[in-house]
Amino acid sequence: MRKLLRANMVRIRKTKIFWGGMVLLAGFNVWTFLNYYFQAKTYKLAMPEIFAESIFRAIVMVGILISVCSSLVTGTEYDDGTIRNKLMIGQARIHIYLADELSCLAASMVQAFAAVAAVLLAGFLLIGPPDMDARHFFKVCLVLIFVCVSYVSVFHMFSMLVTSKSHAAMINVLLAFALLIVSAMVEQYLYAPAFITDYITTENGVREVVRDIPNPNYLTGTKRAVYQFLHDFLPSGQNMQVSVFSVQKEMHTALMCLYAAVVTLGTNAVGMILFQRKDIK
Repeated sequence: MRKLLRANMVRIRKTKIFWGGMVLLAGFNVWTFLNYYFQAKTYKLAMPEIFAESIFRAIVMVGILISVCSSLVTGTEYDDGTIRNKLMIGQARIHIYLADELSCLAASMVQAFAAVAAVLLAGFLLIGPPDMDARHFFKVCLVLIFVCVSYVSVFHMFSMLVTSKSHAAMINVLLAFALLIVSAMVEQYLYAPAFITDYITTENGVREVVRDIPNPNYLTGTKRAVYQFLHDFLPSGQNMQVSVFSVQKEMHTALMCLYAAVVTLGTNAVGMILFQRKDIK
């Protein structure tokens, strides 16, 4: 398995997909930070707080990036006949599956943390230390690692089971966007206020507050618990919470790591069982 890992890492290191994805994610993160930075200068906002809010902003896109990289890297092995050749020389299917997954995981984490490092470098040069607790920062980094692991396990399963590179890429990218949309909707309901303000407009065109009325979209009881579970369980929900960690200080860190482990074990079990039975021509 060491030889498989070594060969995979050399191949990934030479692919434009890996380097292009890393530059894209890091560039997007720095661009987001610079937008916050210039807005803070214009409106005289607290720079250290703006810096803290920008560190993980681009991580919301990491799922889409992983879906593309996992599909194309693994799909290329099918197109080139590499997987068939590995089987012909006696490599076990489980070793092939795990080696490809670990390689994609290493690549995705390098890309994600390169984006974080790029903003940290730019922020320290322009602003100085961010307004954040170091313990909380490393806690969010831990969740980010688990997010990458769960994302890779899901997308790698489809990449290994779908022989066509283009079909696998389409399935994974659509799934990544679907997960983001679902999590965005869940987050919108979770963070809806309990009350909304009712206004009236006077004859002079002045808006006046009448009263605060209960928000019909505010979640309570079992429904809120279900939505919170989905937000903590789905990799995309965890991804969104990481991206706004400085705004939302409370994170169910241990629970999210546990859920990510469950997703990883489940998808790996299904993927390995089906890959063992797959007819590779």
